[in-house]
Amino acid sequence: MICGGVWARGGRYVPPGRYMRLMRGGKTIMSNTPSEMRDLHEFRRRATGDVLINGLGLRITAQMALAKADVCSVTVIEMHLLAEISPK
Repeated sequence: MICGGVWARGGRYVPPGRYMRLMRGGKTIMSNTPSEMRDLHEFRRRATGDVLINGLGLRITAQMALAKADVCSVTVIEMHLLAEISPK
């Protein structure tokens, strides 16, 4: 939990709140901070039909795609897993 806002590496401000993060080798490689969620705006806008996602991560992109009425299915390719999810 971030109690006071902080400036993250790369000059991104992270406001106070509770966030998830995915770490690898002791480094944060993905989170659900507001700035990272804004990075997904174009994906959310363009996702339609059958969607293919490389890496499950924090499930954010898969959930965004499944929430759209014009997405038929989502396939996630992970290093050791292949999952196909249908919203219907």
